[in-house]
Amino acid sequence: MNFVKYAEPDFADYYALVSNMEVMKQITERTLPEDEAKTQFRSMLDYNLESSCGYYRVSGADGAGLAYAKLIPDESDSSRAEMGYMVLPEYWGQGHGTSHFKGTGGGYWCALRDH
Repeated sequence: MNFVKYAEPDFADYYALVSNMEVMKQITERTLPEDEAKTQFRSMLDYNLESSCGYYRVSGADGAGLAYAKLIPDESDSSRAEMGYMVLPEYWGQGHGTSHFKGTGGGYWCALRDH
């Protein structure tokens, strides 16, 4: 699996996640309309430019986007990090959530480095 910070061309992969009710029912209990998703995506891109932490497009060996991952400082305690992920349903049960935590866990330093 590859973890690369989201960039402008990745919106379609992000939108595939946040517009999918199976993905979103455990997060916000609703899908995001495209305009709201674009606003959030723009905010993520801005954050990625200013921080060593951020929001990541997760892709498989074939380059296809299959998940979203984030590693950002906890707003209430900058000595802690907030980690999260979303995976497209067709990839559920294949260990991608576990891989996310292994892939970003070593990057915990960014939460401390930025503060």
